[in-house]
Amino acid sequence: MNPKTLITATTVLLALVLTITVASADWSQFHCDHGRTGNASDGPFTKMVLWETKPSVGYIGGGASIAGDRVYVLTWPPMGASSNLGLFCLDNSTGDILWRNPLGGTGSASTPAVAGNRVFVGSVTGDIYCVNALDGVTIWNRTIDESPAYWGVASSPLIYNDTVFVNSFSDAKLHIFDFYGKELWSVNTPSNINQYASPAASAGMVFFAGGDPALYCVNISNRSIRWTFNTTDTIKTTPAIEDGVVYFATKNRMYAVNMTGDMVWSRDLKATISSPAIAHGKVYIGSGTSEKKLYCFDAGNGSDIWNAAVNGAILSSPAVADGTVYFGTNTGDGTIYALNATDGSVRWSYDTGDYIMSSPSISDGMMFIGSDTGYLYAFGIWKGNAVLLSGETLNVTARNSGADRANYTISRTTALGAFVKVAGARYGDFDFTINDSDYAASGTLFLDSIADVPNDETEGEYWHYWVNYPDDQKPGVGANEFELNDSRSARDVVTFYYGNGETTPENSSVVIEITTQIIEKKPEAIFITVERRDFIENVAEMS
Repeated sequence: MNPKTLITATTVLLALVLTITVASADWSQFHCDHGRTGNASDGPFTKMVLWETKPSVGYIGGGASIAGDRVYVLTWPPMGASSNLGLFCLDNSTGDILWRNPLGGTGSASTPAVAGNRVFVGSVTGDIYCVNALDGVTIWNRTIDESPAYWGVASSPLIYNDTVFVNSFSDAKLHIFDFYGKELWSVNTPSNINQYASPAASAGMVFFAGGDPALYCVNISNRSIRWTFNTTDTIKTTPAIEDGVVYFATKNRMYAVNMTGDMVWSRDLKATISSPAIAHGKVYIGSGTSEKKLYCFDAGNGSDIWNAAVNGAILSSPAVADGTVYFGTNTGDGTIYALNATDGSVRWSYDTGDYIMSSPSISDGMMFIGSDTGYLYAFGIWKGNAVLLSGETLNVTARNSGADRANYTISRTTALGAFVKVAGARYGDFDFTINDSDYAASGTLFLDSIADVPNDETEGEYWHYWVNYPDDQKPGVGANEFELNDSRSARDVVTFYYGNGETTPENSSVVIEITTQIIEKKPEAIFITVERRDFIENVAEMS
């Protein structure tokens, strides 16, 4: 297909093309880093769904990995035959599928690990695969589990010091590969281990579950077992390592062990495969059906800080970012939760309507998580483009506290007009309310809430707007009164953001950024440079 496409029609209209700009804070393997801490810098403060993509008919049971502008995620089979399963690469700004590798035809619940132009992942067939990150072509694959059963290699590969570490569950073995497919060495342990258990690494040592049952610590440089920490029941989680302490859980107990193999603390916990996340001196971990709680423990002594009851068992491994902890629940009404990491209160939740085993992954203010619906959901800070028609007006409905609703006519080319344009279900799809309590005195309409985040007089936090931050001054009039630049070459950037009087778009955790252009009339023909037909179909009609 020619990348330059001419679209012609009597009334072809251009409204909005979503163009989310993503930076480079990667989440390149399960639980973010080689210590498996599950700790990122910033995540979404609201449940704004940027996109949702269903790569195939299969479930999404593992987590996504993000590298640059791409997302890598796997689908695996429901109980029964499925098709089009495997490893998928998506555009992280649109959810468009860039390529698929079938991984032997049955996919996986493993979380990919990305290093450079290589993606490493387990498969239901019992293999570990190395796939070209750019085009999805298999570079090599090796069978590591001869008795893969339903799960295959559900362990999530670990990349550490340019080496790949991965567990096989049926023989409780740790395998170590170089990037070219050569198995460098391995560690045997007795019996078998949990199907989803994965290794972690720190300070030149690798930590993993053994079938004794025990936690193993192996010196990577000389390949010797440094110590084992025996437990009374099977280790259920992947270890997480922070400040010289290893955190993990068995079926009935949570442990913290130091780097010499001595126990720091332990406590009762009805654990699942929900692996602990460590952030700011706290441990976050989910529990099973009997408790249905997300726990927050003191990392130093294991004492309770808080726990939050949710609507099902938690198999999803929590992720923490910017004072929020994210996870999903494994129930028929599976829900994605975002809790205040300080006290466990609900910041927001989102119902998927099916089981969630997938763990959240976070990169540059975006959070990705899958579900048994087969969809991968992307939440985050919203950025988009709007083309506005000069001289056009629109009606908005406002209501002040306790009053009846009132309708107002505003210019489409105001800051508020641009916002209303992109807030519709076809684009941003976030709810909002407008307040007119100051309209009689000043002619100002202001936003009372966006995406279920309301103005909070008690805390002194409100929705603000700024045009062309930081180059221009913050406007001194209401968003319904601020007319945008109608020059053909102008590209005003209108930013709505939440916070107190000192907050700016740069340090707000909730931001909607709209790049605008004003045109004089509806175009008869539009040239758009694209590479995929589905992008063209997103060019919308002007209302």
